[in-house]
Amino acid sequence: MRRMVHCADAPSDTNSAPTISRPQDLRPPKRGRVQRDWNEYRARLYRRKFTPRSLAAAGLLVLAAFFVAPSVIANANAATDSQCDQLILASGDAHRRGDWSGVLALSRTILSHCGFYLTDGEWIGTVASIEAALVQLGRDSEAVAVADRCIARAPQSIDCHVFRGNALFHLGRLEEARKSYRSALAIGTLTDEEMQMQKTAGRNLALVEEEIRLGHSAHGARRPNNKGSASLAIPTRAGSGFFVTTESYIVTNAHVVDGCTRITTPSGSALTVIQSDDSLDLALLKFAPPQAGDPLTFDDLIPRTDIAKFRAGAPPRIGETVIAFGFPLPGVLSTEGNVTLGILSATLGLGNDPHEFQITAPVQAGNSGGPLLDASGSVIGVVVAKLDVGKVAKIFGDIPQNVNFAVKGSDVIAFLARAHVAYVTQPSTTQLQTADAASLAKGFSIQLFCY
Repeated sequence: MRRMVHCADAPSDTNSAPTISRPQDLRPPKRGRVQRDWNEYRARLYRRKFTPRSLAAAGLLVLAAFFVAPSVIANANAATDSQCDQLILASGDAHRRGDWSGVLALSRTILSHCGFYLTDGEWIGTVASIEAALVQLGRDSEAVAVADRCIARAPQSIDCHVFRGNALFHLGRLEEARKSYRSALAIGTLTDEEMQMQKTAGRNLALVEEEIRLGHSAHGARRPNNKGSASLAIPTRAGSGFFVTTESYIVTNAHVVDGCTRITTPSGSALTVIQSDDSLDLALLKFAPPQAGDPLTFDDLIPRTDIAKFRAGAPPRIGETVIAFGFPLPGVLSTEGNVTLGILSATLGLGNDPHEFQITAPVQAGNSGGPLLDASGSVIGVVVAKLDVGKVAKIFGDIPQNVNFAVKGSDVIAFLARAHVAYVTQPSTTQLQTADAASLAKGFSIQLFCY
């Protein structure tokens, strides 16, 4: 038997439990990359060269936006291109932290002082973040008013009609929500993004009509908290995972999800196990289709733009730099994820296990299932376990240090192939700065909760 500790064995702190949304808190669909990665969204829409600024600079501008704006903005009513870049960076960072007050303030500052940069599509994207923040803050009536302004400016925008329907649904105004979703479905689509948003409208419409069929009144739409104690459940453990396809397939460890009656993301989206392999300690997950009355988080409807890319070519060698990313010690450490650096200390695992690497990158409870990257940002493994220091010390009278393990990337690729799931590979030819590799990992990694 292995004398090691899985990195998801520790129960998660009650303070870290994901919020189980009631209708007033339900997150509206995110507009493509607007909510997922503001850096890429900015680069794609503005079509100008964009170099990420330091978080320190963005932080200073955040303070300016809250306390001294607009005096800090050039010419009082207009920001420079550089300042707008920093505001958008800060908005994305606030969203990832779940700081909805910050998202609201910064998005409004962007509209006020960067308006001359914005096309209609970019303006709608910024309004989307305002509407999302208002809903998360429980200010649903304001969210409806914002959606109305969105429709007044862009009546053929599917996004605006869907956002309005979401806010009305949260308020329990079901007939009006149904009308908004139908309006969204009546608009002709030109792009894949619009088609995706119409799919969202269709899914939401079906849920609203189910509520109406069941006879819920304007203020009686079902709330998850009425479903019993399960909605208030505390996760028994937490782990990490990462996206491997644009269809939102997630790889993690089998022991992270073993015995779970429910698996969710921090936003409350439910996940289902597609396939698992206990011998390799791997599992493949996917977002479960939402049921009527479930929180509308829409994670399963958003195409992934950030996915892991596995290393192609020569296998990793002893002494190579490795980077581990995950969400250790939930309730204690940062919810944005943690990165640790080390080396590949052996190409075989405990007891010469040929399916694992031994690594020195520190890992803790909650790291299980997270990606292990090489210096090029390619995935070379899945963090799985750390040596049980206590047991080893009792046997050998010595305390081992930095002895951790990861399932080899080649075995993960074979596991995906058996599940008939496509994956992406890339050659590891360019060495990245650790911060850049960590940014890649952060973009495709996700925290998991087991109930």
